[in-house]
Amino acid sequence: MRYLRFIVIIGISLSISCSKPHSNSKTGEQSYIVNYHVTLNQEFVDPEPGKVNTIYYNVFTADGKYVHGAMREDFNGELTFADTLASGTYNVLITAGKTGLLCQHNAPAGFGEILFYENYSYPQSDRDKGINRGFHDTYAQKLTVQIPSVSTRQVVLNRAPALLSINIEDAIPADADSIFVNVDKDNYIYESGYLSSDTAAWDQYTLKIGKPVPDSLRLKTNGKLQFYVINTTRPINVHMWSKNKSGKVTGDVSLNNPVSLQQGKITSLTGKLFSSDNTLHLK
Repeated sequence: MRYLRFIVIIGISLSISCSKPHSNSKTGEQSYIVNYHVTLNQEFVDPEPGKVNTIYYNVFTADGKYVHGAMREDFNGELTFADTLASGTYNVLITAGKTGLLCQHNAPAGFGEILFYENYSYPQSDRDKGINRGFHDTYAQKLTVQIPSVSTRQVVLNRAPALLSINIEDAIPADADSIFVNVDKDNYIYESGYLSSDTAAWDQYTLKIGKPVPDSLRLKTNGKLQFYVINTTRPINVHMWSKNKSGKVTGDVSLNNPVSLQQGKITSLTGKLFSSDNTLHLK
């Protein structure tokens, strides 16, 4: 993967006009400076630890060919930077997330040449156990940039996933070890570009999240599980169960009806996991 260094502009917003071209010493092609000011649209407070500190900037031609990109790991929610591009129309993808956010802009083997392909994921160290750590708080925006054009683009990154919040109404047993949640039609990889429109392809996937039960929730009612879900285009089903320290299943419940999630929004479920009348439904 080929990356550029960001040209960071600290403390000021430059207004360099794109009407002043620069000549490439190797090709003689004229290029122009374009500035970006990037912020986050945070509609709710992230319940997970850690901050959004990693940002990717990738540029594609209008017909989907990769041009260049850059990455920083000291993003603090706002950034002004500049790039130099030749005349033309470009598709720009800017994505920000937490430590460990990985970006791949080459199509997987077997897909051929896919235009505008990018996927984002986080390390999944428990995959060998059939458990994903899932996705995390991540923001993205795709924009079209015409060069020459207005010198500064104001870019607001929106949350890419939805947040699923599950309230467990009944008391969690003292010997509860872990709670597991299966979300169908979901995965641990966020794909922007070509595959994002092929929503039916997600039907084959199931996201499995495993959460250890902290001591603070044992014997308590209304314990809460929260995690991010990428699928916001098709209704999902949810299956939740628990195991004790001996590995025995001690609670099992499924969502009574599929629910649709909204990108950047919280969907709340509530129900009983350890009672004889187990239920799970929209709150």
